[in-house]
Amino acid sequence: MKQKQSKLFIYSVFHLNLAYSSIPENKLQDVVKQCYWPLLKIIEKTGAKIGIEATGYTLEKIQEIDPLWIFKLKKLIKEGKCEFVGSGYAQIIGPLIPSDVNAANLSIGNDVYELLLGRRPYVAFVNEQAYSASLVKHYLDAGYDTIMMEWNNPRKNHPEWKNEWQYYPQIVKDVRGRKINVLWNNSTAFQKFQRHVYGEINQKEYIEYLKLHIGKTNRFFPLYGSDTEVFDFRTGRYHNEASLVSNKEWRRIAVLFKKVANNQFLETMLPSEVIKYAEKNKNAFHVLTLESSEQPIPVKKREVYNITRWALAGRDSIGINTTCFEIYDNLKSSNTKDPSLWKELCFLWGSDFRTHIEAKKFKNCLRRLTVLLRISKALKSRKTCPRVIHKPSFAKASVKKISGYIIVNTPRVNITLNTQKGLSIDGLIFKKISPLPLIGVLQNGFYEEVTLAEDFFSGHTVVEIPMRPKITDLERVDEKCLKIKQEKNGAMVLSVIVKTGAGTIKKTVTVFADQDRVDLRHVFNFKDVYPASFRTAIMTINPEAFSLKDLYYGSHHGGVHKEIFPLASCTSIVCDLISHLISSRSAFGNTEGEFEIGDKEKSIIFKTDMGELAALPMMNFLKTNDRKQFFLRLLYSLGEYNETSLLEKQNNKSIQFSLSISGRNVLDTKKHLC
Repeated sequence: MKQKQSKLFIYSVFHLNLAYSSIPENKLQDVVKQCYWPLLKIIEKTGAKIGIEATGYTLEKIQEIDPLWIFKLKKLIKEGKCEFVGSGYAQIIGPLIPSDVNAANLSIGNDVYELLLGRRPYVAFVNEQAYSASLVKHYLDAGYDTIMMEWNNPRKNHPEWKNEWQYYPQIVKDVRGRKINVLWNNSTAFQKFQRHVYGEINQKEYIEYLKLHIGKTNRFFPLYGSDTEVFDFRTGRYHNEASLVSNKEWRRIAVLFKKVANNQFLETMLPSEVIKYAEKNKNAFHVLTLESSEQPIPVKKREVYNITRWALAGRDSIGINTTCFEIYDNLKSSNTKDPSLWKELCFLWGSDFRTHIEAKKFKNCLRRLTVLLRISKALKSRKTCPRVIHKPSFAKASVKKISGYIIVNTPRVNITLNTQKGLSIDGLIFKKISPLPLIGVLQNGFYEEVTLAEDFFSGHTVVEIPMRPKITDLERVDEKCLKIKQEKNGAMVLSVIVKTGAGTIKKTVTVFADQDRVDLRHVFNFKDVYPASFRTAIMTINPEAFSLKDLYYGSHHGGVHKEIFPLASCTSIVCDLISHLISSRSAFGNTEGEFEIGDKEKSIIFKTDMGELAALPMMNFLKTNDRKQFFLRLLYSLGEYNETSLLEKQNNKSIQFSLSISGRNVLDTKKHLC
């Protein structure tokens, strides 16, 4: 008896976005006409089952421009020909946004969906395919049972996964074990689809490509999961985008879906139908973690496409993110429940203001940020904050100057600062935590490996501007200009101005007498600052003070709880340059402003105020083949550059950055993690 031929069930989610960074407001009507209507007509005329995803904001704009489109979409959904997939009110990057804003974004988005479509979706498209485990709780709380996320990047860091799993829905869990279905997107597949539509791959070649994914049993495959505005419309966003010869692209898509309908081995399916039909397959619904120590925040496509593009690059991403955090802090402090303010904050935290933003859109964004900041400050000022009274401390502290070094000693802290190297940290000991310095300088020769044959300092700054020499603050400090004073609480405060090739840095170090804590404050007064890789508070961890076996790092990535990642099984983490156009590979979300490095006995807590400056921590980690076992550096980025950065001078740029470093005895605190 001849065995029945298996099928490839294909599903698609077309992403609609009228906040698209490089599309001017006066072109939005053209987008609806040239991109959104053809999509609905294909669904109606070809019978293809297709998912459509849009933010609440995009649906509101379509309702303004062409209410008939919304009416038509509702009709197709009711007839079961189309499925609406949600994503929240605005296209925010969840791992970079505080937990409460993530929750508000999904809740407000659901309100808009219900108002305009009469229903709430159950499948969510992860914005920009930027995922963290902390987002799972938010999706579940908002009523979603499935998320759509890219397969390619998580798979890269999980070699234990079977390749067959990419053809079936799976389950992902968060830091507390909550679970949600995951439907795979595939960046290779959606780029192949685009190339076919642009005429770079003919139909025969493309169908053959799809047939390569047919297996021995029925499989499910993502045909498309990306932008809708790229067909029969060009934004001018990229210099290498496909040229628009004539309006044939939607026609080519229609022909493709007709071809699929007539192929006995291919069949279209709605996203939620995949979950239903894959239910009993042995390759489906394995419980996975998409994140990894090497990539805690997976993002779609190649590593040039990482979270720094929305956090640290663009026209002024760090500036508008800082303002958003300040507004958020004000709304939280004032206990404001006004949904219109939270809705506006979600909109202003949208990813499109942080990439190839069109000039008028960016100006409008800044105007609205200014208004919302003023309102939030007024609300906060109505709340009376309890006065903080600093009790005098009787803890003794001493300062010694010894041939180029300053040693500050208190009952809790011993820190040595190098005046020959810009007041960098030669060694930092928290006496009740460890007798060894946890942070300090590792001199050339410390490691046997030639790749690590250099001096590794701590507490310094490095600025790298394309086509210019590297700038550091590892300069000799005139001790006569060094100011030292003791506060009433016993803390010793040292401050000095360091001259660099870009301007001056006022560096202040505060050493607490009655706490395991040291604070750094840097005020940068730079001139002619171009888009650059701008990194400060670079901290070299002493490998002799930590156990690699139990070594971990922790950060918040859009949720309430800290996400913890072990380093023992990790070979390397690199945040440095990808190419001369892309200055960084990765960063951490830091959404609560706290980063932790530790082992089973002790940890170091690094705290920043995201409302003062939304800098992001980065890490360089490498296992070594010598007795030192590992190399680990934490640093904070105040700016990176990529293709979204605008090459224009910013004169007299003053930036303030503060970092609090504290030690924690994990055994005494019964391990507070998560």
